[in-house]
Amino acid sequence: MFSNYAGVVIICDNVCTVPSGYVMLMERLGSPRIDFSVLQNEIQEAGFRLVVGHDFKERLDLSNPSDDVVKFLRLVTDRSEREIRAAIDDIFGQPNMAFCSKKLAIFSK
Repeated sequence: MFSNYAGVVIICDNVCTVPSGYVMLMERLGSPRIDFSVLQNEIQEAGFRLVVGHDFKERLDLSNPSDDVVKFLRLVTDRSEREIRAAIDDIFGQPNMAFCSKKLAIFSK
């Protein structure tokens, strides 16, 4: 049934002009931010078309992270626990950093 089907599904963290706390944290820890509009243009240039796009908001409060969250961030960023906790304290100590916007996008050929 799906032998001729080609698709791409993306969930993107950065869809607002002011990045969320999580996006700022990942940037601070060395993970580059990829803007959705750039990604969308590249996918469409490869011959895909946007079938579904949906924005949604969620709450991700890392102001008091568990040891497992810190361990995960150490794995994906290769930073020390001290660096991670300092970045979290700095970023999530600011107001409204626990809210972020995401985008779900489904592309098809």
